[in-house]
Amino acid sequence: MSSNSNNDQVEQEVYRMLTKTYLLLDEWNRHFFAEHGLSTRQFWALQHLDRQQGCSMIDLSRLLFTDKSNVTGIVDRLERLHLVTRTPDTHDRRVILITLTAEGQLLRDSLNEQHQA
Repeated sequence: MSSNSNNDQVEQEVYRMLTKTYLLLDEWNRHFFAEHGLSTRQFWALQHLDRQQGCSMIDLSRLLFTDKSNVTGIVDRLERLHLVTRTPDTHDRRVILITLTAEGQLLRDSLNEQHQA
């Protein structure tokens, strides 16, 4: 067996192990956040928001690596849960800024602590 063949097998095995690890972590995250009424994407949206400085829908879509239509659904749900608010940008009325509510910040901080543990 050649050295290249052994390297290929090792690389394939490492890739399979990393994929399996990712899938297990992703599954655990989905269950963990669902216990708190959130999807994984909703949680990650909360991670990118704060109470003072708003984040535009376009910027949030870039941060979440998704398109704006998906972000609209994520923000709609977070807004219904009273975790975020939408406010017009004072400098550009076409831009809507998303900020955390006090409740959203408390939930995010609590979930961060539990998730780290």
